[in-house]
Amino acid sequence: MRQGCSAWKLTRPVPALDELSVCVQLQRKITTPWTAFMYSHETQPAETIELGLTGKHNSLHVWHSGRQWTAEVSLPINEWCTICFTVSSFPQQVNLYINGSQVESLVSVGPSDYHSCCQLKPGGTLTLGASHYFSEGVMIPETGTNFQGSITLFRVWGEVLTQRQLNGCLGGNVVSWDAADWDYMGCPPVRNSHEHCGEVLFLDLKCGIDQSTPAQLTVVPQLSETLSKERMFVLNFHLLAEKNRHTIHISPCGSTLSVNIIPRHSCGFQVHANTSLNTDETKQKILSSLEAPYPDMSINNISITHIEPGPCPKIQHQTREGLFLWNQTPAEQTATLQCEGDVTKMAQRQCVLAPDNHARWKEPELHQCPVVVETIIPDLDNINVTADNAADVLVMIEDLIKDHKNLDDHELDTILNKLADVLNITVVTPDLAEAVIKIISDILHSGSHLQPVTNKILNITETIGDKLSGFTDEFPSLFSQGLSISVVDVDSQQFQNLTFGVSSVEQGQNMEIYINQEPFDGTVAFISLPPDLKDSFPQNAHNHPSRIQFQFYRSTVLFQDTQKNQMLNTYVVSASVTNATGPIKDLMRPVAVTLHHLNSKPYDKEVQCVFWNFNKNDGLGGWDSTGCWKHNTSTDLTTCLCNHLTHFGVLLDISRTPIDETNEKILTIISYIGCGVSSVFLGITILTYTAFEKLRRDYPSKILLNLAVALKGLNLIFLLNSWFSSFGSYGLCVAVAATMHYFLLASFTWMGLEAVNMYMALVKVFNSYVPSYILKFCIIGWGVPLIVCGSVLIIKRETYGGSFPSTSLQVYLFCWVQDDVAYYVTVVGYIFMVLLFNTAVFLVVLVQLRHMRANRPAGTHSNILKDLRGVASITFLLGLTWCLALFAWEPAKVAMLYLFSILNSLQGFFIFLFHCLMKENVRKQWRVHLCFGRFRIQDYSEWSQTATVPAKPKPHQSNNFPSMKSVSSNKSNTTESTSASSESSQREVYIMRPKLGVLCQTSLALPRAQYNSSPQSQHGMPCPQDHTYEVYSWLPKAEPH
Repeated sequence: MRQGCSAWKLTRPVPALDELSVCVQLQRKITTPWTAFMYSHETQPAETIELGLTGKHNSLHVWHSGRQWTAEVSLPINEWCTICFTVSSFPQQVNLYINGSQVESLVSVGPSDYHSCCQLKPGGTLTLGASHYFSEGVMIPETGTNFQGSITLFRVWGEVLTQRQLNGCLGGNVVSWDAADWDYMGCPPVRNSHEHCGEVLFLDLKCGIDQSTPAQLTVVPQLSETLSKERMFVLNFHLLAEKNRHTIHISPCGSTLSVNIIPRHSCGFQVHANTSLNTDETKQKILSSLEAPYPDMSINNISITHIEPGPCPKIQHQTREGLFLWNQTPAEQTATLQCEGDVTKMAQRQCVLAPDNHARWKEPELHQCPVVVETIIPDLDNINVTADNAADVLVMIEDLIKDHKNLDDHELDTILNKLADVLNITVVTPDLAEAVIKIISDILHSGSHLQPVTNKILNITETIGDKLSGFTDEFPSLFSQGLSISVVDVDSQQFQNLTFGVSSVEQGQNMEIYINQEPFDGTVAFISLPPDLKDSFPQNAHNHPSRIQFQFYRSTVLFQDTQKNQMLNTYVVSASVTNATGPIKDLMRPVAVTLHHLNSKPYDKEVQCVFWNFNKNDGLGGWDSTGCWKHNTSTDLTTCLCNHLTHFGVLLDISRTPIDETNEKILTIISYIGCGVSSVFLGITILTYTAFEKLRRDYPSKILLNLAVALKGLNLIFLLNSWFSSFGSYGLCVAVAATMHYFLLASFTWMGLEAVNMYMALVKVFNSYVPSYILKFCIIGWGVPLIVCGSVLIIKRETYGGSFPSTSLQVYLFCWVQDDVAYYVTVVGYIFMVLLFNTAVFLVVLVQLRHMRANRPAGTHSNILKDLRGVASITFLLGLTWCLALFAWEPAKVAMLYLFSILNSLQGFFIFLFHCLMKENVRKQWRVHLCFGRFRIQDYSEWSQTATVPAKPKPHQSNNFPSMKSVSSNKSNTTESTSASSESSQREVYIMRPKLGVLCQTSLALPRAQYNSSPQSQHGMPCPQDHTYEVYSWLPKAEPH
């Protein structure tokens, strides 16, 4: 802008700016007050200046958001000055620079709360060379303070630039010194022969540096400081090599000679020069600057070459923030464009000088621009893929997948269609191919339902290998987290054999792929292709080179099939021939495939070699065994032979269907916690009944003690199973599995004996005397499980076992019954029979309860809570909670398994709760022997009272029981046991020291005292001796008829 003009007006809109930098070069002619530029809004008061630079006398004023900063500076007349200032947001601060030097005397004038504002408001008016005001919406330049002189290189950036950047002639990314951006208002520009920036030159330098420790951090600042004085800037500095320089020093008398070794380093960098000098003069200026002495280094062997990097090309860039068309831009300048989603925001992209001396675009800075492609449907679906935007579309897809987990079928289909379009219309370079397989890998780990698109994904990965070009490696390989692809171009005439192997796929290790090498430890997949394969190579090898590609799928979620009782137990590997003459099948010599098991194969489990058949399941694909057979298998590896090529895997037979991994882990934790708690309380129960002899005088207490011992052993073995099996000893694992099997059967056997005892006590009253009652129970309870487990060991020892660790894959170990026949016969069948019997007894007891309620005298109140407690007590005692397993079917399978695990793992705790903690005689024994002070009670006798019992026979009985002088009463370990209701007024009981015996009555078994001579009933039936049955306290009190 020349002298004599009133003002220029900026035509392009100014966006909202949180921080900014402004530079202008000006030359004053007179000393009157002046305005370099002013930016304001017509909606604001006239005195409010959004942005401006003014001067008056010997002071300079900077304006921002209505606030003023002043510096006492005297600008010379008729001399060019460069004035720059920056406004930062955090912290809110203004810095002023004049001719490259910072002005420290800048003082703020205005409101003290400036730090809490202020964004430059968008959409205002900027005039250059004069201030302005608005009249009825029309901008009018002021004439009293217009600038008298010349102005050039006015630029604005939407960021805070460094002092070095401000010293250069960097183009503004908000406002640039471009004639197209200005309304001259009748004052056209003129060429300024004194323009400070002059010509832009780029030079490439090579030099040597002598310095003991040539760190780049110390060399570059010294070079930059030297050259910046000449408005030149260092770019892309790098050290090249190191050589030693030897110097010899001889003393004046010649008696002493010393040799110094000084490290010499070669370096290279580029220089960006803004100068009015020509090329040769600029080179000479650089030489003279660099050859000047430095404090701790010297520069020598300087070589300078003028370079012409050219501009960054015009390109179209598709992003989630919109479509940007970046125009051709010179090196070391910044291009700016309006954001598509908000035209008041600006996008910028810098064109830089690359180390190879060519101009290259940097990644655009789009942080101000809002996202316009937010969804896959319809935003991504509406973008047309072209050769120019293919790479950009891949970047968008990758970002969208990160933001959208669990893609639905429509979204998956859209993404895969875009990937197919990219592969079909562009050259598949290694970089583009890696981007595609990374997206595929992200899809595999997205948690989406992939079965409908499995074949489409496999076709896309096949296309990558077929079209891959531009690689330099002999055997190029592409890696991602979920899959890898390797390509081998072969000579069809020389082909004999080809192998492919993969190793090291554990987390934290790099995957390794090797071609034409023998497998070794750690190999998880290996394919060997036979010579017969060359018959399928394309006939015209010159036009269609023979290519074999291998694919390895580290993620197996892609291959979902509906086969029952089978699971994929290996990674998936495939081989294919590009441009084959036809389908590759019925090979004379088969393809050999060796795959490592994901989980070690149990001894009795079968494996099946399969391939992925694209046509199964109505075109969705599925596993098929046609043309593949098992060659050999072990715990860790399976080798398959197939007469065709495709995707190969190994299925493991799983007849006991597992649940999903998350629920399985939770159920395992619940089981371990419950069994641990039960073990503790079972131990307390066993100690209580063992220590206190009075508690185990009757049969139910002795049966309960045996049941507690069996459950205690089962819980302990279950808790220690994983630890024992981790030793990897087959013999130890068999012993642990057999022991756990034994205690499980023993526990259920004693539960069944509890039911037998209850049946004899409450139902079969007459003829129920059994000699050596407990001894026979012990023989059955401990002997039958021993016979079962011993028979299993004798018939087939391999029935017991577990999974064992391998060198490459660590799996969760547990020793248990592995044979399905033995499992269903000796575990499921055995437990089912016991539970069936216990359930029948339980129902009979409930019927007896109902009959007793019906016979209760009028006016007797029922105790519902006591009845429920009794039902719960007998439920856990008989193990009826195990029946929940029968209802563990879909859709209530998971819920039932949770209920099953909680109740059964805590069975020992509930036995302690009902048969120790809630039993009065057990609590009294604790207080007698374990408590102190006021909580302790003196030893007591359960039979401390006496009474006579006039037995009242039922109406239909003509004979009475013999008279008796004492009746004994025992407390049962299941619930309280009583011989007669204390509430009954029809009986009086003599309670004395307990003795064994039973008084027989038609509908009730009453514990009674032992007679010297065996009494008989009216009908001559003897009462059993030494045989006491429990009458549960939760049953209604029986009344005589």
